[in-house]
Amino acid sequence: MDDRKGVLAAERLGLNVTGTLGVLDLAAGKKLINFGDAIAALELTTFRMPRTLLDDLLAKHRAARP
Repeated sequence: MDDRKGVLAAERLGLNVTGTLGVLDLAAGKKLINFGDAIAALELTTFRMPRTLLDDLLAKHRAARP
């Protein structure tokens, strides 16, 4: 969830909040998706993401490959 008001409301209710990259990170960690492929598809859209966070996640998933 990227909407700031929604995030604040969810946190007030004690809910865990994660964004798109967090969901993709979790899915890739469970081997449900290929993180690099998902990011490549996402980069074809208007989705914006912090480059440093993306670089860290890409490195994490490259290192996790068998």
